[in-house]
Amino acid sequence: MRTAKINELFFSVQGEGVFIGYPQIFIRFAGCNLSCRYCDLPENLSGKKLTAPELVNRVLTVRKENGGIHSVSLTGGEPLLQADFLTGFLPILKQKKIPVYLETNGTLPEELRKVGEYFAFIAMDLKIASATGQAALWRAHRYFLRECQHLSSQVFVKIVVTNNTDSGEINYAAKLVRTINPKTPLIIQPALNRNGRPEISGQKLASLFRSAFTILPTTRLIPPVHRFLRLP
Repeated sequence: MRTAKINELFFSVQGEGVFIGYPQIFIRFAGCNLSCRYCDLPENLSGKKLTAPELVNRVLTVRKENGGIHSVSLTGGEPLLQADFLTGFLPILKQKKIPVYLETNGTLPEELRKVGEYFAFIAMDLKIASATGQAALWRAHRYFLRECQHLSSQVFVKIVVTNNTDSGEINYAAKLVRTINPKTPLIIQPALNRNGRPEISGQKLASLFRSAFTILPTTRLIPPVHRFLRLP
């Protein structure tokens, strides 16, 4: 029986993107194919191996302990790295009528194709070089977002920005999203330092937002509120 490496499973409130404030069960998958500068979870490289029935039982237990939930959030790390495991796990959640929310770095379209039909919501990160410290991944993001269009999922794109981010990157991101689906929300999110303060000035943040909004009116500026509230 297939297993997945799980870093942790917990109940909390969604703190990012268009579903802020909804109660969720978070399953944090271990391991990632990227190494972003602003990532605050390097420990995700390790994890405990669980089978699909074991993981489902944990989800049901936490849901019972905390009452109703909006959905189960698959986060990480990068959950789609364990797509083969998800082909067995996600159908069980569907049978139990538990909606699934995928948080992904948007670089693995082939893996999404294997399990995309099971996601009610997809929160796709769009990684830019100025924030991640790595090469841009425009081509992979384009293919991934196109793959999302074949699904019934509610999709939004999130882009983390810093003081090093320029309008050229933001404009390119907004045009990419607009070309594929102009109705897709684009969330600009400031990176936070270890003290929970934005790594970008308010003036710079406002300028980037206005630039993207001019191209894509679905753009919104939303900080990671769970960090401010000190939620997990």
